[in-house]
Amino acid sequence: MYKSLILFVVSVFIFLCQFSNANSQTWQQMKDSCKLFQEKRDFKTALLWAQKILPLTEKEFGEKDTNYISTLGEICEIFDKMGKIDSALYYGELNLKASRLYYKEDHPYLASSLIWMAYFYNRKGFKKQAEPLYKEAIEMHRRLFKEDHPDLAGCISNTANFYNDIGDFKQAEPLYIEAMDMYKRIYKGDHPKVSMIMNNVALFYNERGDFKKAEQLFNESHEMSKRLFKGDHPGLAASFNNIASFYSKSKGDYKKAEQLYIESLNMYRRV
Repeated sequence: MYKSLILFVVSVFIFLCQFSNANSQTWQQMKDSCKLFQEKRDFKTALLWAQKILPLTEKEFGEKDTNYISTLGEICEIFDKMGKIDSALYYGELNLKASRLYYKEDHPYLASSLIWMAYFYNRKGFKKQAEPLYKEAIEMHRRLFKEDHPDLAGCISNTANFYNDIGDFKQAEPLYIEAMDMYKRIYKGDHPKVSMIMNNVALFYNERGDFKKAEQLFNESHEMSKRLFKGDHPGLAASFNNIASFYSKSKGDYKKAEQLYIESLNMYRRV
């Protein structure tokens, strides 16, 4: 117990020494420190660095600069990972405003900022604010990427999720299919994103009561997950659970569902 306490005190002391010497560090060193703590998933410390960097970035580069814009986006992302949606929304709005001022024409970063803000508004239940941003984001992505591209497929999938959330299934379905087909063309064979989008589309059809389409996609997604993850893996355990839930709740095949639930539970325990 005393050893753990001593280690904790030493680690806090080291951090305070580093942070107190921040003024003597270069801007890039501070950015690297922020990135390091994010990689360690120490978001609280990463946030302290990011918030200290922001005014220095504004002073050194000005507000109309990619470094300032990206720092706002970084703080937004950190708050999101910490589960502080209100703070993420605040910095997301600042990021989007600065991005619009800097990027006068279509740009991948601006398109990304649009989809992020739409996502935050949707999470907060601000559907009216979210929808025009989803529309703007998908239109910009289509102009930026004339051919198949992961960013375009992701934007289409996110927009489909939004329309599904608000119950506009007529708009959601073609977008889900477009995203799924695009991911299949991009990655050709087995890929986690292909498996994930097939599972999402399967869930969509399952909720609509189209169990035939849902079953086919659930099985395709599950078989791909088994090929992707040869051993125990959280993604494979989740796939077992998803298809078990389908057979239990939608098909009433409790015998088949039980076997899949057991496999899922045992794998979760192992991983």
